[in-house]
Amino acid sequence: MPSRAPCATVRAVLQRRVIAWGALALASAFTAGCSSAKSGGSDNAGGFIGSAEAGAAGAETAGAGGDTAQPGMPTPEGGPGPGTPCNGSPALCGKSFSELAFLGTHLSMASDESWPTQTQGRGLADQLLSGGVRALELEVHEEQGALALCEGDCALASDSLTSVLRDLATFMTQNSTEVVTLVLRSAVSPDALVAAFNDQRLVPLANTQQPGKPWPTLQQMIDDNRRLVVLLDQLPTDADGGAPETALPTWLHALSDWAWETAPSEASTCVIASGDAKSPLAILNHYVPGEGSADKGLAAAHLPAAITARLDRCRDDRKQAPNFVFVDFAEVGDPNGGVQIENGGR
Repeated sequence: MPSRAPCATVRAVLQRRVIAWGALALASAFTAGCSSAKSGGSDNAGGFIGSAEAGAAGAETAGAGGDTAQPGMPTPEGGPGPGTPCNGSPALCGKSFSELAFLGTHLSMASDESWPTQTQGRGLADQLLSGGVRALELEVHEEQGALALCEGDCALASDSLTSVLRDLATFMTQNSTEVVTLVLRSAVSPDALVAAFNDQRLVPLANTQQPGKPWPTLQQMIDDNRRLVVLLDQLPTDADGGAPETALPTWLHALSDWAWETAPSEASTCVIASGDAKSPLAILNHYVPGEGSADKGLAAAHLPAAITARLDRCRDDRKQAPNFVFVDFAEVGDPNGGVQIENGGR
C-alpha cells in the first residue's frame, strides 16, 4: 500500500502537464471520484482507493509527466511521441484523412450572447477539449487594420483572429496526436492570413495535400507533425470587394477545389449547394440558421441516429459520405456520437 492517500496521489498527477486525451478524461473522472469518496467521510469510501491508485498509474503511463517521452507527449524536437492514438482512437490511425468524418462547429467563435447570432454554447477551447470537435469554421474580416472574426458586420460583434489562432496553437502543442481542420470564410487577402498563421507558428503544422494524390493516414500526419488542414473559402475582400489575385501557398487549400458542401439543413437531404460533386472531401452543414440551443428540434437533430441517417443519405445520393459535420450548439445532444459511429463503419 503506498504511503500517500489515493486522492493525494491523484492530485499530484493532476498538477503535472496532462497531454494525452485519454489521460485528460481519466483525470476528470478521478477528480469526481475523489470528491465523492471524501463526501463519504474517507479516502477509502466506496472502494475508491484501488481504482484511484490504478488510474493514477495509468495517467502517468498515458503521458502525465516524466523525463522521457510518453505516448501522447511531444518529443524534444516538438513532434509527437511514439505509439500514440489518433484523435483519441487507435482504430483511426490507419485510416486516411479523406476516409473519416469529423465533428465541426459552424461559426465556432460565436459562443456567447454578445454575437448577433449565437451559434455555440462553448468557447473554442472547450469545443476542442470537451466536445470532440475537430473542425472549426471561422469568418475572417479586416477591422481597423486588424484581422477579426465577425458574422458579416464587424461593427455588431467581433473577436480577434490572433487570439483564436493562439488558442488553437496551444491545443495543437499540448495534444500532439490530434488532427484538426480549419474552414476559413475569408474576406481578407491570403497574404494577411499567412502572416497571422506565421505569427502563431501554425504554418509548420499545416498539411500540404497535392491534387490527385491520396490523403495520408492520421498516423502519417501525426508522425510528420503535419496535423492541421486549412481550407479557404475566399470571399470578396473587404478592401475593394474583388477577389485577390495572390497565388495561395500550398498548405492553404481552396475549398472550392477540394470539397463540396450542402446547404444548411437538418432535414434528411443531401443537396449540394456549392463545389464539385467529384471533389475528394465533402461538408454536411447540419444546422438551421438562427436556431437556438433550446429549440425543440435541435436535440433530436443531434441524436447519433439522426447524424448517421444524413450521412447515409449522402452516401446513397452522392456515393460519398461527408467528411465534416458542421453543427450549431455542438454541446446539445450527442452529434459526436453519430460521427464516431460513422467512423466505426468506414
